[in-house]
Amino acid sequence: MDFSAHSSWRWPGYDRLLSDCTSKSSIKRAAPQTALGWPQSLPPKPLSSLTAHLLKASFIEWKYSAFLNEAFHGIVGLSLYNPEQRLSGLAEGGLLAVVAGQAGRREKRPFVWMHLFQLSEVSGLVGSKLKARSGNIELVVDDDDRKNLVHIRLCAPDKVQVDATLQGPMDSTPYHAATETCPLPLSHWCVHNRMPRATSSGALELFSGLSPGHPHIKAQWHERPSYLEHAWGLHPLPFQGWDFMFAPGANDAPKQPWAVLQSYRHMPGIKRLDLGWTHPQTGSHLETAFTREQLTTLWQDPIYVPDIGAWLPKQRLIRGQNSSFSVELRNTIPENLHFIRKNKAAVRCFFIAEQLGQASWTLKDKDNQPILEAQDILAGGEVAHARLQVLGRWTRPFPV
Repeated sequence: MDFSAHSSWRWPGYDRLLSDCTSKSSIKRAAPQTALGWPQSLPPKPLSSLTAHLLKASFIEWKYSAFLNEAFHGIVGLSLYNPEQRLSGLAEGGLLAVVAGQAGRREKRPFVWMHLFQLSEVSGLVGSKLKARSGNIELVVDDDDRKNLVHIRLCAPDKVQVDATLQGPMDSTPYHAATETCPLPLSHWCVHNRMPRATSSGALELFSGLSPGHPHIKAQWHERPSYLEHAWGLHPLPFQGWDFMFAPGANDAPKQPWAVLQSYRHMPGIKRLDLGWTHPQTGSHLETAFTREQLTTLWQDPIYVPDIGAWLPKQRLIRGQNSSFSVELRNTIPENLHFIRKNKAAVRCFFIAEQLGQASWTLKDKDNQPILEAQDILAGGEVAHARLQVLGRWTRPFPV
């Protein structure tokens, strides 16, 4: 089984490796599987059954697809966490499907829809085609890494229906991976920006049964900007949180300027801003990156949201300078869609805020001469961190 393929779900390999590492004879055999994102050296002693149990409970993996166009500005997210439902008294687990955003060309109506599939309802995690069925809700994801093409079809009768295809360029895309420490042994987190710039075509239908008073909305788009991210690892992320944004391109020109900011709390190894653009004379695609030491991020105009007991930014101001370029990027966020899972204690204590906005930036060369200006490119992103509602008004988290 080739776990180095960039589209592969990592959970089957983690499951096997964690089980193998509970016996001495399997340590050496498991060692080459570093393509999963594990630290380069496995522990000198086998894991105890309890440690393997906790690590499996802390596993998180997601494939996050974003669509940025006039008809649908939002996401279809798939998050596989605690797949075997370990510690079931405290934590839920399975494959969470989320469709959220704004839809409709006239009256933009924000919405959030979620459904949790149990692992027993999911098939295809080892292959390229994932299928999940729960009652009358059906999900199919066909991920062809040879063509860098992903097709998503989700049908939840009387709620939401999505049928969309994302096409990424065949040239290289940024890959970020880091090994971080935390209270759990072997904890780490990896981010693969599979398609920081892509196009998508598709259709979204929202039914009146989605929520009280919600209108029936149909939205269609063709070859519009999209973004696809794949991330995975063993880490109690909800208790630390993340802060990221992306602007994958302008209209139907995916090789026009794009930007991606990744940052995770207490993970200095995963903080960077990637930019890409087309050279105006040669037409070649150029990229640059700003690392943690080269970046400053400010949250401007934060607002307090009583429903979640947390502050959210209405604007990010990001400045960066490396050896060749400097950049100032402003990300305005008129819409934050927050969602909280309330079924178990371990998921009630944090939130995710999905962000819909625009980004503008100016890139200058080392002589401080402007070489690129991007204006009001549709952008997305997220803020997530732990929450304690009774203290939320007095605790303002700083940007990661």
